[in-house]
Amino acid sequence: MATAKRLYLYVVSATGLGMAIFGAVSMLHLLLNKIGVGPQSSAASSLTSNADKDQLSVAIAVGVVGLALWLIHWAIAERMVHGSGEAAAAERASIVRSVYFAVVMAVTLVTAAALAVQLAGDSIANGLNARQSFSFQIVDDSWSLAAIIVLLAVWGHYAWCRAHDIRQGTPITGAAAWVSRLYLYGVAFVGLLSVLGALSSIIVTAVSQLLPNTSTTPYNVNPFSYLGITQSSTPTWVRPVVAAVVGIAIWGLIWLSHWLYSNKLRSGQDDQSYQSFAERTSRVRLAFLMLVVLWGVSSVASGLAAGLGSLFSTMLGQKLGPTPMWYVVVVPPISALPAAAAWWLHRRRALSEAPYGPAGVSARRVAGYLVALVGLGLIVSGVTQALATIFGQWFPGPSSSSFYPGISVINDLWKFQLGASAGVILAGLILWVWPWFSAQRRRGYEWPIEVGSSARSYYLYAVVGSALLAGAFGLAMVWYRYLRVGFGLPEKSLASEVVTPFAILLVAVALFAYHAFVMRSDMKGPGQPKYVEPMAPMAPVDAPAAPMAPMAPMAPMAPVDAPVAPVTPVDAPAAPVDPVTPVDAPAAPVDPGAPTA
Repeated sequence: MATAKRLYLYVVSATGLGMAIFGAVSMLHLLLNKIGVGPQSSAASSLTSNADKDQLSVAIAVGVVGLALWLIHWAIAERMVHGSGEAAAAERASIVRSVYFAVVMAVTLVTAAALAVQLAGDSIANGLNARQSFSFQIVDDSWSLAAIIVLLAVWGHYAWCRAHDIRQGTPITGAAAWVSRLYLYGVAFVGLLSVLGALSSIIVTAVSQLLPNTSTTPYNVNPFSYLGITQSSTPTWVRPVVAAVVGIAIWGLIWLSHWLYSNKLRSGQDDQSYQSFAERTSRVRLAFLMLVVLWGVSSVASGLAAGLGSLFSTMLGQKLGPTPMWYVVVVPPISALPAAAAWWLHRRRALSEAPYGPAGVSARRVAGYLVALVGLGLIVSGVTQALATIFGQWFPGPSSSSFYPGISVINDLWKFQLGASAGVILAGLILWVWPWFSAQRRRGYEWPIEVGSSARSYYLYAVVGSALLAGAFGLAMVWYRYLRVGFGLPEKSLASEVVTPFAILLVAVALFAYHAFVMRSDMKGPGQPKYVEPMAPMAPVDAPAAPMAPMAPMAPMAPVDAPVAPVTPVDAPAAPVDPVTPVDAPAAPVDPGAPTA
C-alpha cells in the first residue's frame, strides 16, 4: 500500500512538474523576446501578435494546470518526510523517492548545462566575429536562456530538498543510497567525458593549424563545434576553440563540484559515521572509477588503431586524399592523450582506495581485465576484417561496402582495408598481451584467489558467450546463402557474400576454443608440483653470532704441594673371601616348631 501510494504521488508530481516547466519556459521566452534578448532575425522574433498570444495561452493553460498538480502532490510527499518518527525516516529512505530525485536532478542539470554551453559558445564566437553562414540550431537564444533559468531553479529546489532529507540524521541506506550515488557519479561521469572531449578538440584544432592551406580539420573529434561555415575574416580555429573552452568551463564546474562532494562524503571527519564508511565501501564509486578506466582505454585504443591503420595503409600505397601522412598517423593517438591521463589517474585512485573498497573486489584485477577485454575486441575485429579482405581477393565479387572517400584506385581497395586491419590488430595486441598474461601469472602463484575472482569469471564468460553468439550468427548466414542456392534462388556472387560471415565463424571458433580451454584448466585446478626436500635456511653472512651458554664452574684444583695418596702395591695379598657353600651340600635341618612366614 505504501509503495503504491509513493508511486502515485511521485509519478503525478513528475508529470505536473514537466507541464509547469514547459509553461514557465514558454512565458519567460516571450518575456525575453519582448525586452530584446535573442537574435532579432530568429523565428521567434518574426512571430505575429496573434502567434504570441496563442503561445501565451498555451503556456498559461499548461503551466497553471501542471503547477497545480505538482504543488498538491509534492506538498503531500514533503509532509510525509517531515518529522523524526519511523514513518518519516522510512519515507526519506524509500527507493521511489530516491529514483524521483535522481531522474529529475540529472535531467534538469545536464539539459541546462548543454544549453548553456551552446548559448555561451555561440555568443562569444559571434562577439569575436566568428559567425556562421548557416546553422541547424533548433532554438534561439531566448529559448535557451529561458530554459536554463527554469531548469537550474528546479534543480536547485530539489537539491535543497534532498540535502534537507540527509540533514534529518537518519542515514539513507540500501537501494535508496545506491540510487542517490548513481546520480552523483553519473553526472560526474558525463561532465568528465565532456571536459576530456573538449581537450581533445583543442589538441586536434591546434595540430590542424600546422597543415598548409587548409580550412577544415580532416580528423575532427570536436563535439562542441557547431554545424555551419564560418563567414568572416576570423581564423577558422577561433570558433571550435571558443566552444571547447566554454565546454571545459561549464562541464568542468559540474564534474568538479560532484566529484569533490563525493570525496568529502568519503573522507568524513568522523571515521565512525555511517555515511563516510558507506561511501568508502561503495560499489557505485568503484564502478565510476572503472567506467572512466574503460572509456579511457577505449579512446586510446581507437586512437592507436586509427594512427597505425593509416601508417600501414600508406605503406601499402593507399592514403586518404592530400592530407600529409604525419597528420593521419600522429593526430589520432595525440588526441587520445586526455583520455589516457584520465585512465591512469582513475586507475591509480582506485588502487589507492582498495583497502577501503568493497570486500572481495580487487581494483587492480578489474582494471586489468577491462583493458584485456578492449584489446581482445580490437584483435577479433582486426583479424575478422583481415580474413574477409583476403578471402575477398580469392573470391572476387560485388561488395556493398567498397566505397571509401579519398581512395582513387578501387581495385586496390583491399590494400587499404588490410592496412587498417593490421593497425587494429597491433593496437589490440599492445593493450591485450600485458594484462592477460599478468593475470595468467597471478593464476600460477595465487591460484584460488585468481581463479575464484568475479572479474575473471565475468571476463571469461563474456568472451565465451560473445564468441558462441558470433559463431552462431556466422554459421547461420553461411548456411542461409547456400540454402538459397539449394532452393534454386538466384545468387549473383555467392563467394563474395559468404566471406565475411565465414571469417566471423573462423575467428569465433578460435576464440571460443582458447577461452574454453582456459576455463577448463581453471576448473581442473593447479597441477601437483614435484616434491623437493626443503633445505634448511642458511644464516646470513653478516648475522650476529648466537650467544654461548654459560660454562659450569670448575672444581677447585688441589694445591701442587699437597701430599699424594698412597698407592696399593700390585703384588699385595688379596683380601680374604668368604667361603661358598657347595651346591650339593646337604640342606640345613628345619626346625618343625618354627613359625611359617
